[in-house]
Amino acid sequence: MAAELHDVQKTDPMEATNGTLTEPKDPYADLDLSVYLESLKSSVNGYVRTEKQLIKMQLTDRAGSVMAGVVEQIVRLVCMFGVLLFLTIALSLYVGELTNSYPIGFAVGASTYLLIYLIYHVWWSGGGKDRFIIERINDLFGHEPDVH
Repeated sequence: MAAELHDVQKTDPMEATNGTLTEPKDPYADLDLSVYLESLKSSVNGYVRTEKQLIKMQLTDRAGSVMAGVVEQIVRLVCMFGVLLFLTIALSLYVGELTNSYPIGFAVGASTYLLIYLIYHVWWSGGGKDRFIIERINDLFGHEPDVH
């Protein structure tokens, strides 16, 4: 192998075959600017299309996550309302049996809803609304809540 490499002649790009010096060949002489610009334009267009598709996919993913969260909250709310309704009816019937007056029993049942509303109203007006909205925004954008 060393003998094969020894037979290879070393050529200098500045040296012509007849021993006179010549200018080196320009590697960019064959490059056509219009071909380069068309290639660049095609690459940029492809990049823009890919970015547009990525943004659409990210928005679709985020919208799907938000919708899943909304559906989950609605199902929870409906289930909890049903449980609360039947517990209130049971409480009303039980109090009605104890007092021998079903209207009094159902008045006690209705007053539990009034009490729940008052607790909710105090919580909501005491800063619960702000915390609730901030939590939804953090859920939407995937931020961790600040713990104070």
